[in-house]
Amino acid sequence: MPNATAEDLIKKLPGMEVDKEGNVKSQGEQVQKVYVDGKEFFGNDPKLATKNITADMIESVQVFDDMSDQAKFTKIDDGSRSKTLNIKLKKDRNKGYFGRALLGIGDNGKYETNLTLNKFNGNQRVSLLFNTNNINKQGFSFSDIISSMGGFSGFGSGGGFAGFDGGSDQGEEPWIGWPSSGAGDGCFAPETRVLMADGTFKPIYSISPNDMVRSGEGAGNISVVKGVYALDSTVVHKLELAGPGSQAWPVLMATEEHLVWVDGEGWTAVGKLKSGDWLLNSKGVRVRVTGNELMPDKMRVYTLKLAGDVAFYADDVLVHDLCGAPPSVNLVKTVEVAR
Repeated sequence: MPNATAEDLIKKLPGMEVDKEGNVKSQGEQVQKVYVDGKEFFGNDPKLATKNITADMIESVQVFDDMSDQAKFTKIDDGSRSKTLNIKLKKDRNKGYFGRALLGIGDNGKYETNLTLNKFNGNQRVSLLFNTNNINKQGFSFSDIISSMGGFSGFGSGGGFAGFDGGSDQGEEPWIGWPSSGAGDGCFAPETRVLMADGTFKPIYSISPNDMVRSGEGAGNISVVKGVYALDSTVVHKLELAGPGSQAWPVLMATEEHLVWVDGEGWTAVGKLKSGDWLLNSKGVRVRVTGNELMPDKMRVYTLKLAGDVAFYADDVLVHDLCGAPPSVNLVKTVEVAR
């Protein structure tokens, strides 16, 4: 069938169903995730893959019951499973692009233009988001930007409206404002408060492996702490911050190479932050940098390594962790596609 999509192909596979909204079921059970070659495809919306990948690009479709992230990390089976689909692409067809454009024109010269463009080539993912309007409307939320880059685990270098994931280990990512050759394991002062999964705050020095922390704006965005690391540093910066309406905000103490998310720029080293830069809190509200001072004394500092994610909230500011881990695939069934 010409111009057939992955969705059209899935409809023809035994035991598979696709409803008019594009939701997929396998043996009557809702498919919760769709991977492409074992990875999320531009975020966690399964329809991005099933509606934009063409059937002639597909080598096989795999259906499996995936364990929860926590169970895979702890290696303790909690019995939780989610039906997952993995679309395996032909090696010579693992590339393409797709997007969406919107143009709205109203009375009195009012307008809005919205464009998203996604490109993939092997393990590389590139997303471009563009918006312009004169109706005082925010173009894209922080969640939109994160989703376009495959969630927090897809973060690489990039500005506020562009993302890149080259498939490398998180510890090898490039970032804005600091050369990779000069980087170490960035860390925070012992009393730095980390936002936990239950909404409370806990000093970073008292956090233990298997604790659960918030890793995104939504209450459901949580990640397991895989490790806690400490070292002595002589390059600790004191960041003075102001919340909405210039409200008081805790001072953030972090080493100069550590990465924080700067609105409109992306991951940026603490040592390169300047007054007027905008950080983001757990509600997606901007927090302004009002001062950045290198402290004179050596300090014991701590950081976290998360399982499957790369971000958490330190003093309610979005920061990078040590590294991350890609999702794994446990194959249950493979359906070969007729050629």
